[in-house]
Amino acid sequence: MTKNKRVTSLLVYRAMKEFYVQNGCPPSVRELGEIIGIPTSSVQRHILILKKIGWIAGEPHKHRKLKFRKDNPGDVT
Repeated sequence: MTKNKRVTSLLVYRAMKEFYVQNGCPPSVRELGEIIGIPTSSVQRHILILKKIGWIAGEPHKHRKLKFRKDNPGDVT
């Protein structure tokens, strides 16, 4: 994975966390795309990356069912 993709994945993760804190539920793929300014297909790709590295978990084909794992390097303290 290139540095640019890692940075974007980190932005997606942080946007998801911030949205969750503010709204009590994770954002939709469309909302994430609007927040970050990238297409929904790119958001979906970064969500898959975040699942692979274990930062998030979720049920396939379930709307707003992403869960955050504890102690991620992407968390801002």
